[in-house]
Amino acid sequence: MTATASGNRAFESSYALAEPRLKLLAKELADYVRQLAPSGYLEFAPDSKRWVERPHNFVTIKVQPRARSVAITIAGRPDQHVRYPDIDLKQDRGSYARFTVERTEQLSSAKRLIRAAHDRSL
Repeated sequence: MTATASGNRAFESSYALAEPRLKLLAKELADYVRQLAPSGYLEFAPDSKRWVERPHNFVTIKVQPRARSVAITIAGRPDQHVRYPDIDLKQDRGSYARFTVERTEQLSSAKRLIRAAHDRSL
């Protein structure tokens, strides 16, 4: 099994017990990351408990069952990204921004931000 397949499967199993809405959000976001970087994979970072896209490190995904959301970290500071009214983009560590996705209505904006982070990493 390749790192790509095993990392992505491990990510999917990490949220298997989450409520259906969170499963849908996490799967949709991870599938979109795979569309942008098909040869990459998700790797668990134990210190942050986030799944990091490798090898480019342009996005992290963390399913948060208690908060009932999916936390996303993207490359680029908040002031380097377009602002969307349904996403509360905040500063994270270094040159990264973070936001959460709680509703399917936010997926379009979240994908645009992830796409911008991906393009920035090229």
